Amino acid sequence: MERRALADRTTSRSAISYARSAMTDGTALLWRVRLDGAHEPLPWRSLADLAAGVSRPGYLFGEVHAALAYAACGDEVALSKMMDGLRALDAKGNPIAGRVVLPLVQGTAAFAAGDHAGALAHFEPVESEMHRIGGSHAQWELYEETMVASYLELARYDDALRLVRRRLARRASPRDVKWLARASAGLGGH
Repeated sequence: MERRALADRTTSRSAISYARSAMTDGTALLWRVRLDGAHEPLPWRSLADLAAGVSRPGYLFGEVHAALAYAACGDEVALSKMMDGLRALDAKGNPIAGRVVLPLVQGTAAFAAGDHAGALAHFEPVESEMHRIGGSHAQWELYEETMVASYLELARYDDALRLVRRRLARRASPRDVKWLARASAGLGGH
């Protein structure tokens, strides 16, 4: 009986771990597709539903990814609940919930709503701390990419160039090369 219960808990943990990975990887992929200008409907609702099942306060890496799905769906209730949870964690002394993760979630919501200036108002103050959410460079760079897209939308070409050049110094990326050309052309036109 104990062996069966242990096997059930292990299987359950594996399923949750897989679902969390699917949610974080899926939202990051779809967000990048969105940044590349995809206009067709994307399966955000299924990722938001998955996030609702696996997201939990304190799993901050997961929270920033869940926010991508909630924001893309326009799920204000889920975003508000998440933000309240982050504020509560901050009040309990979590060192990054309120200082880093909350602004990333707020910036994500603003960007999804088309408020590029609002997104940058949240992202810029925490730009040097985005790595604190955990994960790899690919996860943190998602927010840099969102910042570049916002800079370009606002014709802030100098800022876009600064960030894209820093990114290209780390590694080559077709997306960054495209953005470099767009920002350079924008500067030439002003």
